[in-house]
Amino acid sequence: MRINHRIVIVKALVGSRNYNLNIESSDRDYKYFVLPSFDDLYNGVLFSSGKETALIDYTIHDVRKLESLLWKAHVNFLEVLYSQELTFSHEAGRLQEFLLENRKELCSMNLPHLFDSSLGMAVHHWRRLLKETPISKDSIERHGYSIKDAYHSIRILSFLDRMIRYDFDFGKAVRYPNGEERDFLMALKSGCLGLAEVEVRYDDLSMLVKKHESFFKEHAPQPLLLEKLKNVIKELIYTKLKDGIISVGAC
Repeated sequence: MRINHRIVIVKALVGSRNYNLNIESSDRDYKYFVLPSFDDLYNGVLFSSGKETALIDYTIHDVRKLESLLWKAHVNFLEVLYSQELTFSHEAGRLQEFLLENRKELCSMNLPHLFDSSLGMAVHHWRRLLKETPISKDSIERHGYSIKDAYHSIRILSFLDRMIRYDFDFGKAVRYPNGEERDFLMALKSGCLGLAEVEVRYDDLSMLVKKHESFFKEHAPQPLLLEKLKNVIKELIYTKLKDGIISVGAC
């Protein structure tokens, strides 16, 4: 499979349908990781692109970017490793085995940064709760606050709490089975909760997460695992060049 003239080696469903937090109208979000073209390599370009349609949204990333994305521990990229629809092309080679065998460790190799980046996202969305934008205007007028921003903020705080409860098992923390936590998020997402109730939940989770910070920060980052990932990707690119898979004029 090619997309934007580049060979797809990883395709992953992400977003609400991956968390089990989708409603009937939720679209399908995908992330694709592709081999670079020869021109990308020659020009030092890390290709990225995206597209939104009525039913499917997707972003495309050069596979070489995978190491930095996982190291920065952005939850929206770590979830690729635990996608409910994670597929590899035959061109993925040893990268497939490495990612699947080490996904738990890859998701926890930089826990201090995972905490900081996730908390930063939660606070960012919460600060937009009453800020009227073209996207949030209708929600604020109808419900008194931006449902989308409240949902993202509380989901991310909930995720940080669940990481502690599930002993840093990212796969369990990011996905919501049936239960009270999922019910609350689905009610929030559906516009069934008042602002006061949402604020109470945010305050409670914020207090919990603040207590968890030391548990995240006591785990030192693991650069050796990052170096192993880098070498696997480097070997993949070298092999595809040698075999002519990545060739001049591929783009």
